[in-house]
Amino acid sequence: MINIHIENKLYKVNKKDNLLKLCLSLGFNIPYFCWHPILGSIGACRQCAIKQFDNIQKKNGHIIMSCMSLPCKESYIIINDKDVINFRKNIIELLMLNHPHDCPICDEGGSCHLQDMTVMVGHNMRRYNFPKRKYKNQYLGPFISHMMNRCITCYRCIRFYKNYAGGKDFNVFSSKDNIYFGRYNDGILENPFSGNLIEICPTGVFTDKTYINNFTRKWDLQYSPSICQHCSLGCNIFVGERYGQLSNIQNRYHEEINHYFLCDKGYFGYGYLNLKNNPINIIYHKKKIFDNNKIIKKITNLILKSQKIIGIGSPRASIESNFLLRKLVGKKNFCLGILENEKKQINFIIKILKNTNIYFPSLSEIENYDAILILGEDLSNTNPRAALAVRQAIKKNIFIKNIPYWHSDAILNIKNESLNPLFITSLDKTILDDISSWNYYAPVINQSKFGFALANCIENKQDNISLSDKTLKKKIIEIKNILLNSIKPLIISGTGSNSLELISASYAIAQALNKKKKNTGLFYGLNTVNSMGISLIKGKSLDEIFMENTFINNYSTVDTIIIMENDLYFYEEKNKLNNFFKKISNIIVLDHIYSRTMEKAHIILPTANFIESSGTVINNECRAQRFFQVYNPSFYNKENYRKSSWKWIYKIYAKLKNLNSNITLDEVIKKCEKNISIFKGISLAAPKANYKVYNRKFARSPIR
Repeated sequence: MINIHIENKLYKVNKKDNLLKLCLSLGFNIPYFCWHPILGSIGACRQCAIKQFDNIQKKNGHIIMSCMSLPCKESYIIINDKDVINFRKNIIELLMLNHPHDCPICDEGGSCHLQDMTVMVGHNMRRYNFPKRKYKNQYLGPFISHMMNRCITCYRCIRFYKNYAGGKDFNVFSSKDNIYFGRYNDGILENPFSGNLIEICPTGVFTDKTYINNFTRKWDLQYSPSICQHCSLGCNIFVGERYGQLSNIQNRYHEEINHYFLCDKGYFGYGYLNLKNNPINIIYHKKKIFDNNKIIKKITNLILKSQKIIGIGSPRASIESNFLLRKLVGKKNFCLGILENEKKQINFIIKILKNTNIYFPSLSEIENYDAILILGEDLSNTNPRAALAVRQAIKKNIFIKNIPYWHSDAILNIKNESLNPLFITSLDKTILDDISSWNYYAPVINQSKFGFALANCIENKQDNISLSDKTLKKKIIEIKNILLNSIKPLIISGTGSNSLELISASYAIAQALNKKKKNTGLFYGLNTVNSMGISLIKGKSLDEIFMENTFINNYSTVDTIIIMENDLYFYEEKNKLNNFFKKISNIIVLDHIYSRTMEKAHIILPTANFIESSGTVINNECRAQRFFQVYNPSFYNKENYRKSSWKWIYKIYAKLKNLNSNITLDEVIKKCEKNISIFKGISLAAPKANYKVYNRKFARSPIR
């Protein structure tokens, strides 16, 4: 830390940060375009000018670019000097020479960094009266629009897509004042993180095509903080809605998880929420019922008459919903909604989490490891954001000295010289193969044998597993030496290969490295947003219900089954399930999307999806996170009977027990913590419903 003076006030600052970041963090407004907290600085836009003096007399001051300058001890910084203000005005006027000034028809209008910066520097008069430069826009796929005429050549797009995300089909062309950012030919962007171009770009060059379907200006949207539902990582997002339609999804910064970026699934994978055939009505034996109390009464009567009832939960439903379903049907009759093999894998991971001293890093911490082994997990498909973190770890050279961490071009030159080692075993090629040091394509059994052989080799044990391939044996010795010589090795696996042996092998390798006093990390990816949460609740697997012998012996008296937010046809063969459903007298299905399981239902209760409800999910590292309701579905349509699953279940439970049917989410969470000890503390994942700041509720729009 050093002392510097900014606008005649003394501040103690981190000498490793650049002046732009320091000034912004202290609350000073400085315009900028090319700098980004993750991508660093290249000094391309020349907009972040400030004046620096060497002494208190403020003589011999000189204009510097704050994004490319380190703080000097006891220096004097002036942000709003007359020369600096004029410099910024002239620069942004040059940047805006060829801009079409089409804010009223631009999708970014009202939420545009270029608008903000232009207003900040006071540029409001156009003096250029000559023809503007014009570009041809490209087709970049179904998700992203391209309007190249709006470009101000900040280079953010290419720095993210090519240098950060590893994309190879997008580049910068031409030179001087005729720069073009795009593909060599029209076509769909191939990188699975291309959606970040929309938020990275400070202008409207890249905009969201899907947003056009339910377009409205950002100030008319109602936002709510939420959690991405597409994998187990739990990336944080903002969900924007108007008139009961989801309009767009934006990244929500989380220091320990997703930082500033999402995968394309996170950005664009919400179309299923707006499908027209999604259930909104209560159905009782193919007839609509327009009275909540009436259907609750019918269901409670069925349950009271039932000889045996089974409740099937879901890894895509919240903790609260699964907990209340278990409370309704009883512990012995509750099914997790996953298969036995997946249940065993997650239970083994939970056991490792509980009983070992091996460190489980968060998503963002992956970037700090210098040697990585991925065992049987295709991260780019199962947990894409983790694949992006691995890419940063491989490109990060921990031995960089005397170069500021934000100096993008200098660091890029060093990164190009050498990569950290990455080893991947998989069934087939993966997107990360382009940066891997070695790949082993083999069946899952052979991959697990490789893993155990490597663990034994690290411990210097005699290899009890016969590997006939001599080349593979040599490679195991080579990988062992690299892992042992690394500072922070990381082992990654997960449930994507559906193999308990692979997970066991990854744990064995991590244990062996730990015994050698290595600072080892172990990271597991799971299948679904709440796979960890549902497994912590505990219950039966689907196999115990699907297996015909088990059904005859133990479940012959089952006549009522409640299936909550789960399509069983995803897990089991069609004819087998058809025969299973024929034996059940009362099938009650709660879901927010139409499924083949719903076709078999005698009673359908329409449930709210993750933007229409609130709840808690637990990610792959056992981190509890809360998603919040954006709007009430019945507000826009009185015939929409959707409710949160936990609300439906509790109404049934309250009717059976003669309790008050009204309950809040906070009260459900309290009951959950009280009944399942491992969930103690999930209430701390977010403030309670009555939390206020200065006696006011939270704003429903994110900070620009």
